Amino acid sequence: MPAGKVGTLLENETADSAFLRLENDYPRVREELVSTGYKRWTDHLEFLLTFMQMMRARSTLFREQKTIEGKSLLAYEIEEVYHDRNAVRLKSMTPKPVPPAFIKNRAITQMKEEIQRGAAWLKDFCWALRYCESVTDPFVISELPFAIEGNTTELEDAIRHPDTLIIFPLCWQACLFGSLRRFDVDTDRFGVEDMRTTRRKYRAWAKSFVLSPVRLDEFHKEQS
Repeated sequence: MPAGKVGTLLENETADSAFLRLENDYPRVREELVSTGYKRWTDHLEFLLTFMQMMRARSTLFREQKTIEGKSLLAYEIEEVYHDRNAVRLKSMTPKPVPPAFIKNRAITQMKEEIQRGAAWLKDFCWALRYCESVTDPFVISELPFAIEGNTTELEDAIRHPDTLIIFPLCWQACLFGSLRRFDVDTDRFGVEDMRTTRRKYRAWAKSFVLSPVRLDEFHKEQS
């Protein structure tokens, strides 16, 4: 594979192998973006969006959602199968909740299917990259692989709404922003107030943790 080029998900590639390759390639792509001053980040946009979709499918939030869906499923229990008549006999005419093992396996299968589906839905958005220059004023991340800000929390509605903004931190130095509306500037340095606003939003969205490369006084003051 030529230097500087990273392939994205192939149709005949399994979700597990795709995850391993994406995870291995991501550090190199990130280092190249930073070292070149983000001048050619759009060359890697397809890879970054595929990585973003993979992170979404492997997130705790995705698994929790699929587990909740699984707990609402009902199924009939088959007592005997009659192959000659292509028929079955049920233990009961009343469906019962599916077992925990089924729910877990179903969630894993859906995760792999979501990774295999790829990032086509993210390509409908216009994308911009914002960066910072000091580790003391960084982008932060949380348990959310990316955040969706807008008028609705439902993904299917949000991806069609013009006011939706997708925020995907690539590392502490850079962050992708996606919108159905085109950005005036594709690549730019974020100012101090913009950085603080983004961090405050991530702090508000996070349910479990917020990760930063340094201790942030603004967060410490909130806890005091």
